[in-house]
Amino acid sequence: MFQCIREIRSALGDDERELIRMVSGRGYVLDAEVRGPEKEAASKPDAPLAKPPTIAVMPMTTPASDAYLAEMAANVGERLTGGLARIDRLRVVTPPGTSTAAADFVVSAELQKSGGRWEARARMTSASTGEVRWSHAVTVSAEEGDLALQQSRLAAGFGHPLALRINALQNSAAPMEGGGEEELPAGHAKVVIEQATAIINQTTRERFRAAQDMLENALAADPDNVDLQVALASHLLRGIQSVWYDPADVTATESAAQALLERASQAKPHYIPVLDTWCRFLTATTACRKA
Repeated sequence: MFQCIREIRSALGDDERELIRMVSGRGYVLDAEVRGPEKEAASKPDAPLAKPPTIAVMPMTTPASDAYLAEMAANVGERLTGGLARIDRLRVVTPPGTSTAAADFVVSAELQKSGGRWEARARMTSASTGEVRWSHAVTVSAEEGDLALQQSRLAAGFGHPLALRINALQNSAAPMEGGGEEELPAGHAKVVIEQATAIINQTTRERFRAAQDMLENALAADPDNVDLQVALASHLLRGIQSVWYDPADVTATESAAQALLERASQAKPHYIPVLDTWCRFLTATTACRKA
C-alpha cells in the first residue's frame, strides 16, 4: 500500500502530500479540484516531473546454508526494504518480482554471525555500470535484546547511512541515473569543509576563528554552494554553544546562521544536512533563550 501511494504521488507530482492525504482511521483521500480538459489546459501548462530514482533491494545473502541465519537475513532485508519504501521521491522494488534492469541502483547485503555478534555488510551499485556508489558495515550484539530488536538495529545500522547517501545524490549538482542528482560538493568546497573541520578537532579560540575564516572565504568565492552554507551555519552554531563569541555578538551570529540556513533550504528543501542543521539551530537557540 505504501509503495502504491508513493508511486501515485510521484506521478501526480504531489511532493507536499496535498492531493492525496491520509485520514486517520479511514484510509486515503484524493483531495483535488476536478476540471475539464479544456479548462485545465488553458489554466496552466504542463510542467515536467522529475523522475524519482529506483532502488532494487536484493535478498540478503548468507555465507552458509543455515536455516536460522537465512531467516534472520530475510527479516533484516524486509525491515530495510520497508524503511526505504517510506522515503519520499524514491521508488523501491524487490527482485525477482521486478528485474534490476528497471532500477537505477541495486542494494545488496550479506549477513553472518561470528561469536556473539551479527556482522552485516551492504553496498549500493549503479545498475547500468556496476560501479560501487556506497558501502557500509555494521555489527550488532547477538546477546543484547530480543531477536526483533537485533534485526531492527542491523537494518537501521546501514539503512540510515544509505538513506543519507541517496538523499545526497538527489540533492547534488549533477544528474544522477534516476533523474535525481550526483556527487556532493564541488571538489574545492569539500576540501575546505574537511580542512575546517580538522582544524578544530583540538578546539581553541584561535583554531575556531581560523576555521571560520576559511569557510567564509570559500563561501565568498562560491556563494551558492549549499554545503558551504550549511558548514558555516553549523560552525557558527557550534561557536554559540561553546561560548566562543562575546555575549554582544551572539544575536548577530544567530541571525547570520539563520540567513545561511534559509538560503540553503530554499535551494535544497529536502537535503538532509540542511534539515538536520535547521533542527539543531532551532533547538540550540530555543534553549539559549529559555536560559
